[in-house]
Amino acid sequence: MSDTKKLTVEELYAHMHHQVGTLIMNGNESLEVAAILTSVALSMYKTTLNEQDFNRMVDTISDMRGQILPVVADVAVDDTNTIH
Repeated sequence: MSDTKKLTVEELYAHMHHQVGTLIMNGNESLEVAAILTSVALSMYKTTLNEQDFNRMVDTISDMRGQILPVVADVAVDDTNTIH
């Protein structure tokens, strides 16, 4: 039996946000980190979803470009507390 527990979405976000921050604080370019994260995320969607769902996901991401918040201070949070 494993001692590893499944993280909540909020815990996953905090963990990944910390990892990204560490990469950038260690001198890595933020745009390079963002490009790699985007590539990994799209590859995960492509692997997990069927073609129709993958295309819908990519379209949804594109359609939401006006709702994406910049990273400010520690996290980007809108007034409904949705983490982006």
